Amino acid sequence: MKEGFDLDVGNEWQTLLDAHNSVKNTESTFKNEANTDLELAKLQAECKSALNKKDDANYKKARKWCVKIEKIKDIPNNGKYDLLDATETNSTEDKEWETLATSLKENKTDFQSVATNLSDDLATNIKALKAGCRGLQVNTVTTITIGFDEKFDNAKTWCSVAKTPNKK
Repeated sequence: MKEGFDLDVGNEWQTLLDAHNSVKNTESTFKNEANTDLELAKLQAECKSALNKKDDANYKKARKWCVKIEKIKDIPNNGKYDLLDATETNSTEDKEWETLATSLKENKTDFQSVATNLSDDLATNIKALKAGCRGLQVNTVTTITIGFDEKFDNAKTWCSVAKTPNKK
């Protein structure tokens, strides 16, 4: 998949199914009749269908229920992004954080938990952005965690940068 998700589910299908059925019939799940649990074969068929479609709604379902269960921190690194180090003391990625903080200040409708607290001081904004990135819990939130989509999208957009050709 385009963002670095691993399609090799292996022996995790039952875990995916159980997690899916625990939040059944929401916007992020595959629908089933009369609020009943999806069966494994039906989930696998829905995944196959969703992976062949190009619309955003099916893609978001597929990246949650049809891929290997991974932590957010591992997914961008599999794809075209490098997750930045959000610790306060890191200074090796200052330029990247400056670019992201400046962009977020201009796009205050994005990553609102951070954007609403931005000021005119770049250093303060970088600190707020890093804190927001740490708050996404990229080391613990997985593809099947409730709230994954928003946290993943924010991590990809505001806490990572496009990979450079010489990095893997």
